[in-house]
Formats: sequence, C-alpha cells, structure tokens
Amino acid sequence: MKNKEILIPLLISLFLHVILVVVIIIIANFSVQPKKPEKTSIVIKATFVNQTLFKALTDPSKQKALKQKRIKNENKKENERIKHEKALKKQKEAKRIEDQKLIAMKQEKDKKEAEIAKKKEIDKLKKQRIKRQKEQFKAKQKAQQKAFKDAKLSAQREAQRKHIEKLDQLMEADFDQSSSSAKTNKEASEINRYKALIKDKISRNWQVDSSMKNKKCILAIRLAADGLVLSAIRTDGDPDVCNSARRATFKAKTLPIPSDPEIAMQFRDFDITLEPNL
Repeated sequence: MKNKEILIPLLISLFLHVILVVVIIIIANFSVQPKKPEKTSIVIKATFVNQTLFKALTDPSKQKALKQKRIKNENKKENERIKHEKALKKQKEAKRIEDQKLIAMKQEKDKKEAEIAKKKEIDKLKKQRIKRQKEQFKAKQKAQQKAFKDAKLSAQREAQRKHIEKLDQLMEADFDQSSSSAKTNKEASEINRYKALIKDKISRNWQVDSSMKNKKCILAIRLAADGLVLSAIRTDGDPDVCNSARRATFKAKTLPIPSDPEIAMQFRDFDITLEPNL
C-alpha cells in the first residue's frame, strides 16, 4: 500500500514531463513550418497517460491559442526590453548633460578664480610700483634738500670768509692809514675799526628776522681787560631789537679790544649802535 502511494506521484510527475516535451516539440514545429505541420509519430513510453489532457494539448485550436499567448508574452517582453533600454538611454543622456553642466560650471568657476587671482596680482604689482615710486621720490627729495642745505651752508661760509677778508683788509687799511696819520686820527681810526670788529662779532651771533628791518638799538657795554662781556644794557632803541642784540652780545662772550692801552680803556665802558643786517 505504501509503495502504491509513492508510485502514483512519480507517475504523475513523469507524465507531466512527457506532456511538456510534447508541447515544446509541437511549438517548435509550428515556428519552423507555419503552413502545415508534418505529422510526426512520437513514441511515448509512459505507464499512465491522462487521455483528456493529451487531447487538449494536441488540439490545433489549443495549440494556436498557446502560440498566440507565447507571441504575446514575447512581444510584451520585447516592449518591456525596448522601454527599459529607452529609459536607460534617457537616464544616460540626462547624466551626460548633467556632467557637461558640472564641467562647464567648474570651468567657469576656475576661470573666475583665475581672473580674480590675476587681478589681485596686478593690484599687488601696482601697489609695489607706487610704493617704489614714493620711496624714490622721497629719496630724491631728501637728496635735493641735503644738496640745497649743503649749498646754502657753503654759500654762508663763503660769504663769512669774504666778509672776514674784507674786515681784515679794512683793518690793514686802517692800520696803514693810522701809521701815516696823526695820533688823533690814528686813535679815531682804531676806535672805529674795533667798533666795526665788535659789531661784526655781535652780528655773527645775532638771530635777526624781517620784523627788525629799519630798526636799531643802542647798548651800553662793559668789558673786562681781556674783552669778556660783563654787561650789556639798553640805553635807546626798539626793545625787541635790543633784547635780541643783548643776547647776541652775551653769546659772543668776548669782544675785540685794541692792544694800545690808551685806546683799550675807551672800550672798557662804551656805547655802541647796532642795526640788523637785513
């Protein structure tokens, strides 16, 4: 009994496999010769066959329906494949377009960054050039100022040297004249000469400005035996000019005194008129 229960499913399974083979053969014959299928004799070795099912499978109308269904399924699969391919193609095209956009955006960004970097470099070079020009201008200006100052100082020294030479010439001239003149004339000349020397030394230490033009000052000066300035008092003249002249007198410290004792006594306490040399 138990063997019979096992055998029946096996037979059914074998039968179904045989039917499947027959269906495949029939379909193949229809696809190769659609006009009229040739009669083939199929030898089927089976223990048990369902006659009703076999007739259904071998019925031409059923075979046609099966073929149409198969063709329909194949068309459906083909349409799905074509549709799938179109979708993939569309997706690839969209991705390609998106990649091109990204590449274009990156190129544009790189171009802008390069332009910005170039502009920064140009601005940097301009600033460096302007800075260098300013430094060169300052150096040139400083050199000109130094040259002007040196020239001015040189001119002042030359003028002072010429002035001293002139005074020396005057002193020599006065000396020559005094030696040939009477004693009184000699004394007067000597006094005038030393007054000129005193004025010159005070003038060299005198800070004057344009406000002192056409003004004068009379100072009462007292000297020591060696010419050291002991006092300088205003007796007449513009107060501002006199104050400036007093400072110049004390700044000189010592003033020239004649070697002749008699004439030198006249310079121990004397008045002198001073005018700014403008």
